Amino acid sequence: MKKTLIALAAVAVVSTSFAQVAITGKLGFAIQASPVLVNKVRGMAISDGDINFTASEDLGGGMKASVLSAMQLRGRNNIGARNGTITLSSKDLVITAGAVEVGSSLTNAWVSAPASFVSGPDNDTVLDGVSNVDLISVTLPLGALSITGAYTDGSATAGAAGSGNGAGQATQLALAYKTGALSLTADVTNTSASVAAADGGVRTRVTGTYDFGVVAVGAGFQMKNKNIASQTSFGITAPLGAVTVGLTHSVRAAQAISAEAGIAAAAAERTGTTFGASYALSKTTSLYAGIASYTGIATDDNEYRIRLMKSF
Repeated sequence: MKKTLIALAAVAVVSTSFAQVAITGKLGFAIQASPVLVNKVRGMAISDGDINFTASEDLGGGMKASVLSAMQLRGRNNIGARNGTITLSSKDLVITAGAVEVGSSLTNAWVSAPASFVSGPDNDTVLDGVSNVDLISVTLPLGALSITGAYTDGSATAGAAGSGNGAGQATQLALAYKTGALSLTADVTNTSASVAAADGGVRTRVTGTYDFGVVAVGAGFQMKNKNIASQTSFGITAPLGAVTVGLTHSVRAAQAISAEAGIAAAAAERTGTTFGASYALSKTTSLYAGIASYTGIATDDNEYRIRLMKSF
């Protein structure tokens, strides 16, 4: 009898713990063509797969603690760590610490246009690639405006000529303003000079979007010091009932030789244009088709993807 009661108590504790954890994710299967190196890769693949565990706790006094643990999950042995963060928050302050994958904020200008590709203009093909960093950030929510200061320590993609990406420490000040249909973001990042010639730089980015209801539009601009080429991005998205269509266009200006940034060879202007459409079979299941075209890149041509994706 005593063992039975102990077992029931243990089940109750475990069940209570699990009840506080939310599990979400997605899995997509695609037929696609990827312009990788000289030879195009065509075939079938699990193109998107993630699983996220989130939990939160009320600490009292208006404070809350929450945690996120995310993993890449794409079948067979393709499993890897993604983001992991812990956050303390109140109505006046949000503090976040953890390890995250950070992409270019210029993709905000795409206004969630359906654009999912193997290479992708946001994968250092045109815009800067993602960085994997450890960070701590402090955000002050001030109504429609929020101010965030962050310190990061980690690595970034080596990048193609002109990307100016590097590894090391960085500090960032970011502003976000959203009211109604208008959204504006701006950030300034200072990178340490302790790792490579491309580091020790200053990057400034600005994006703006507006949702007219029948269509949403966006634009973004990035500039860096050390004679590193600027980047711009534009997007337009239109919901047409169950179908959402979108167009994006991104440009990296021609890159001149820059000894101060460690760039030894000039590079032509790069562009990436995408068009995609997503059909909602339900609230969590969609069918997507898209094409992308690049210029100014010897190893990248055109690509396409047709994907069925289920969220949970």
